[in-house]
Amino acid sequence: MNNEFEINNTRMAAEMSRDQKLAQISRDWMVATAPYQYTYHFTWMGRPIIKYPQGVLAMQELIGTGGVVLPGVQT
Repeated sequence: MNNEFEINNTRMAAEMSRDQKLAQISRDWMVATAPYQYTYHFTWMGRPIIKYPQGVLAMQELIGTGGVVLPGVQT
């Protein structure tokens, strides 16, 4: 992957993690969606999952790059 891309993403993620207004908006959004069981609306590879979509993408990235070793899976 492009080094400039990765450097920019790392910088922006660090800035975002310090943004208290964004953190409060995120908490408010999670609380507001809970009555609608938002985390239950998703599937992955045809299987129901209880996860936010961002978490699914992160897990796919880890698996796809070899960052996660799954039990019983030979590499």
